[in-house]
Amino acid sequence: MHSPVNSHIVAFIIDVIMTGLAGIFYVKDQSEKKSALIYIATAFIILAHGMLHWFLQQEKLDIVVNCYNPDLVGDIEEVGTILFAAFSFFLALIILGIGFGGIRISNIVFSAIFAAIVVVVTENSGGENKGELVLPGLFVIVHPLSCITGLFSDDPSFNKTVARLFVVCTFVGILELSSFTNILKPIGGHLWYDVTLHSAVLASLPYIYSPAAKGKKD
Repeated sequence: MHSPVNSHIVAFIIDVIMTGLAGIFYVKDQSEKKSALIYIATAFIILAHGMLHWFLQQEKLDIVVNCYNPDLVGDIEEVGTILFAAFSFFLALIILGIGFGGIRISNIVFSAIFAAIVVVVTENSGGENKGELVLPGLFVIVHPLSCITGLFSDDPSFNKTVARLFVVCTFVGILELSSFTNILKPIGGHLWYDVTLHSAVLASLPYIYSPAAKGKKD
């Protein structure tokens, strides 16, 4: 119960590994016009997610969020809110940028609005344990944004494999936020959300969906 190895630490480790996978896929991508930017953006968002878990686990900053012991949850300080807002903004910008033509003024504006909404909605999540549900709250809120982008975008990054994995990820997120959280706690807690979410993210990379990236003809 009081083990320092909680799902924040494990999720951070998993996110670092999956960030490495994004790098490996870039190296193995054999397409003539492969774009480093899409791989960098993917690696950034996975690693940033992991760093948020690491940040929430720092006892010296008095913001420990122990998924196995709610009594240890502390207040998220102002710096945490700023980092969370920045992460929300870049997450939205990457999703909208991939789906709708890159870094455009409209995408920047919508990303800023999204980040503001996420921060306001999740700021007081968790009741007395302020901020306890910030991370799962963010990603449950971001699901509609991803779904809308996938529905209206013609970009192949939003493919059927991504969609299927995203459905699994959504189900895990619902379990995590519902009264059935005891189902996940004994087997790793938030770890499974990260695994399923970032599997969907990695499936959006050209190396996974494009035959050309594997040296084959389309």
